Amino acid sequence: MRPPGKHPQRGLSLIELMVGTAIGLLIASSAATLFMAQLGSVRRLLLEARVHQDLRSAADLMTRDLRRASHWGHALGGVTLIHRPDAAPDAPSASPFAPAPPRNPYAEIAADPLASSLAYSLSREDAENDQIDLAERFGFRLNRGEHTLQMLTGSGTWQTLTDPGVVTLPDDGLAITLTETPVDLRSLCPSACNGPDCPSVTLREVAVTLKARATADPAIVRRLETRVRLRNDRLAGRCPA
Repeated sequence: MRPPGKHPQRGLSLIELMVGTAIGLLIASSAATLFMAQLGSVRRLLLEARVHQDLRSAADLMTRDLRRASHWGHALGGVTLIHRPDAAPDAPSASPFAPAPPRNPYAEIAADPLASSLAYSLSREDAENDQIDLAERFGFRLNRGEHTLQMLTGSGTWQTLTDPGVVTLPDDGLAITLTETPVDLRSLCPSACNGPDCPSVTLREVAVTLKARATADPAIVRRLETRVRLRNDRLAGRCPA
């Protein structure tokens, strides 16, 4: 016999069902929000990694190639700027200095900050002819029309180094600064050197700054800076005879 005042359990009431459904929807909505936020974070990290990797690959290629700038097959001849034991001491000369050795025709490097470009040359010949040929001209530039970094190859054509589907370089996406530090070498001459033609060597360093944004998300911007110490220094002047 059922105790008085007690009623049999007949399930959830409508109010209880609505409250339970609302709580379930709230939990599902929170979980979906967290999941979407996690997906967004992962996507952003992937885009950042791709932008950084693209810039790093371009910077590494620039570094390796710039270190070859001014390579010359007759570089040993430039060492005689300091001392030429083969020069006859009584040889007639209109100059008080010893005969000038051959100059490195590949020594010059031109950096144009306004055009965001760098031009240089290097010898690629088995038999050096001391002349800059078309296949020996190289360089880097920012193509502002395509928003890409390009390299001038030995074939005389510009090759794109960055993938426009991954990164986009803005108008200030490439900054190149050439620093030249002259070093006086007159103290190495066997006799006193006081004229304007005394020997010197110019140490050179190129600072490269790359800036790019992700093509899929322009809010992702990365900057990469690198410095390249050129291996082939520029020699000038000569010791007195």
